[in-house]
Amino acid sequence: MTALVPAKDGIVWGQTVSDRPTFWFYVPDQLTTQTLIEFTVQDAADNYVYQTRLTALVKEPGLIQLSVPATAKPLEVGKPYAWTLSVYCNPDKPSEAVFVKGTVQRVAPNSVLVTKLKSATPLEQVNLYATAGIWHEALNQLAVLHRANPKNPQITSSWTRLLQQVDLANLTTKPFVSCCTAEQGTGDRQ
Repeated sequence: MTALVPAKDGIVWGQTVSDRPTFWFYVPDQLTTQTLIEFTVQDAADNYVYQTRLTALVKEPGLIQLSVPATAKPLEVGKPYAWTLSVYCNPDKPSEAVFVKGTVQRVAPNSVLVTKLKSATPLEQVNLYATAGIWHEALNQLAVLHRANPKNPQITSSWTRLLQQVDLANLTTKPFVSCCTAEQGTGDRQ
């Protein structure tokens, strides 16, 4: 399992301007409806900002997205948040979970970036976010464009370049797949 986030010296970290960002992951194996997935976001004091348990719908390996919903507490500007995606492949042995974790930090875009974004095309916005180091918006916006236009050479080339920049070139041709449904009776914690 791989998070589509930059990693340097073992630290998985990215910036966002969103108070409720979207995360992308590569799931290398088919999951069944018996596979439990847990996604959490915690503040620096280990308080849950968001926690959900999901039932897998992944029928094949591929790229999945998980978004922090509007019902979750918003991320504050300037503060780091730890996130973890855990997949419990064997429900009888939770200690055998596979997981990936990292950190996200919300930043406020500067006025120059805000002005440029207003007049930019969606693909230009991706480049503006990437140049500013705002990874989550660059990746998410480009993933949405690539998913909707998989045969567009300009978008495909941008997708490949963005993932190559963070040593994820092996994921450039992986398909987008549906992830999960929320388990009955679970959801976010505020």
